[in-house]
Amino acid sequence: LVAAGPMLTAPRGYGSLFVTSPDNARKKVNRLVDMGADIIKIAIEDDLQGKKWPILSEAEIQAIVEEAHKRGLPVSAHISHSKHLEIAINAGVDDLAHMIYNPLPDHLMKKMVEKKMVWVPTMELWNCVETVHKNGWLKVAVANLRKYVKAGGLVAMGTDYAGYVCEFELGMPM
Repeated sequence: LVAAGPMLTAPRGYGSLFVTSPDNARKKVNRLVDMGADIIKIAIEDDLQGKKWPILSEAEIQAIVEEAHKRGLPVSAHISHSKHLEIAINAGVDDLAHMIYNPLPDHLMKKMVEKKMVWVPTMELWNCVETVHKNGWLKVAVANLRKYVKAGGLVAMGTDYAGYVCEFELGMPM
């Protein structure tokens, strides 16, 4: 079990622990670490299923990553659009939570593999999203995951337990 605590985000963003500046980001990271977090999770989401949110600035993301790394913790980014992936890569984020649901660009995949980023695709979540919305995202998510694995990318297993509308399936996620 890896505990992250609340997800860091911009005010009114996707998540619940608001960051207002790079200095504030450092303080929030230290607070989470002091409370026992094993990993720092950030949101880099501005548009998901028709909902729009403000997102962290690149300076805030960089401050989060630097402070977490200084304290010996990895940073996980909640991302679903490839347009935000480069921001995460350049900031030094260690892993990605969930899956890009638009095609993964080759140049970004190559950077992820070179930096040994871990991808936690939560395919059970994408199966649920496909079941509920019939939006074709599962097919793209599976293709992206296969492409990443074939390129030598590191993958970890995870779930989105109680994170969406479908009942969680006990046991190994799909």
